[in-house]
Amino acid sequence: MRIIESVRIREMQTLCIDMGDTYITIVYAGTVDMKKQFIWSAMEVTAGGASLYSELFTLDELKERIDDLMLGEREDFPAVQDYLKNK
Repeated sequence: MRIIESVRIREMQTLCIDMGDTYITIVYAGTVDMKKQFIWSAMEVTAGGASLYSELFTLDELKERIDDLMLGEREDFPAVQDYLKNK
């Protein structure tokens, strides 16, 4: 039997990136082995409706993924800079 330790609503900062046919949300998930972990979720429009996938990234991996997405110009997006600065 599974024991629930707690249930709560937590205010979380979420970075949202709208790319038209793809909507990405990034949420700080917590720390594991002293490494910050982030959940990257992407919802994409498909011919049959929509698809959703999520991945878990460390802060360094997240920065690399964002740089790839923004062609290395994340400094042009102040919201991204603010989000990463506070992490």
